[in-house]
Amino acid sequence: MLADTAAPVVVTQQELVRRLTPGPAHLVCLDAAGGAGLAHQPCEPPPRAVSSDDLAYVFYTSGSTGHPKGVMLPHRGLVHNTVVAAQRYGLSHEDRVLQFCSISFGVSVEELFATWSAGGPSCCAPRTSPSWARPGPTGSAGGRCRC
Repeated sequence: MLADTAAPVVVTQQELVRRLTPGPAHLVCLDAAGGAGLAHQPCEPPPRAVSSDDLAYVFYTSGSTGHPKGVMLPHRGLVHNTVVAAQRYGLSHEDRVLQFCSISFGVSVEELFATWSAGGPSCCAPRTSPSWARPGPTGSAGGRCRC
């Protein structure tokens, strides 16, 4: 996937570097000794403005081929989906939403950004959470909870 995206920078942790396929990307290890991984990085934001047609993120799906395929979503699509989801779920700053989808699953974007756009926190259930806190027949993405 790194080769497919041609990512110029990969932000990671030292223990995960060995799992990456070597490539041209510059590695920034957040846990480098003494914060050295970030110390030499520029503090200024990039000089480029972002437009609504620019790429917001890429998620990968195997689809029917069994091989990872990147699906690209521009900022326009992310903002539209976020606004509609927050409205449809009736989210407000008083709501806490259970984040149970893997961050690598596309629906996690809806769960996280819709909640955050309404001013609410996302609650991450640990893998050892009780059965009532795990998704089941009555669980749904964006479902409200009082965590």
